[in-house]
Amino acid sequence: MTLPAHAEDINALLAALDQTKFWDAEIAPDELRERVMSDGVVALFGSSRGVSLDAEDLAEGGIAQTLNDMTPLLASLGVNPPKIETIEEDGYTYRLRIGSKTYDVYTPENHQDSWALAFIATVQIVNDLLPEGQTFYAFYGGHDGYGIIMPPETKPFFDILPKRDRPYIPVNVPPWYGQPH
Repeated sequence: MTLPAHAEDINALLAALDQTKFWDAEIAPDELRERVMSDGVVALFGSSRGVSLDAEDLAEGGIAQTLNDMTPLLASLGVNPPKIETIEEDGYTYRLRIGSKTYDVYTPENHQDSWALAFIATVQIVNDLLPEGQTFYAFYGGHDGYGIIMPPETKPFFDILPKRDRPYIPVNVPPWYGQPH
């Protein structure tokens, strides 16, 4: 992949953040803007739009808690979080109902991949809830999993970072599950 000409241009990054109303959901927009001006795109890891996604915690029934913890952030983006109901979670099967949609996180047939599948499901659920123009991107995985809600227009600015540090949408394709490497 060729590096976008504007990827290292902090003014272009700030313009993209301004145009997409990124700052509207930020708790301390002026402080983050200053960090972006000094540190570039890596400053977005300090955004209030970010959330820890420890895959083990998610797989052990933690998706609902993570979504509940994200309620203020989702509300700042105009999302009225629906009712979250754990249908089944016994170590071999994990199913959730979010609003009217049921998510089969993992089943007895694939529970050995529970960490990856719970991570994938969490990102999918958040993306299903988000309004157009916002995407929940994953970073890393396992105990180091992290996610940030940001406009897709900002994603190319991460291309200046090593592949492992770039945002992605996880998919159920082992062994990397969509993670850049």
